[in-house]
Amino acid sequence: MSSEFEYDVFLSYSSKDREIVHALAERLKQDGLRVWLDAWAIQPGDSIPLKGTGGTWPSSHFTIRPIF
Repeated sequence: MSSEFEYDVFLSYSSKDREIVHALAERLKQDGLRVWLDAWAIQPGDSIPLKGTGGTWPSSHFTIRPIF
């Protein structure tokens, strides 16, 4: 993946999909991708809007877990 970005994949999801998205994140990480996941990147007290993007787009790919 491109080294131009800090992450290869940015995962966004509904809290009801937490389990499946975290499993996906683990799999992507095992496959060598740099994954941005809120639970890994945001610590208590962090500014969520700034931590989420750092003011720029943090990854070369963005995924959204559809809600049906």
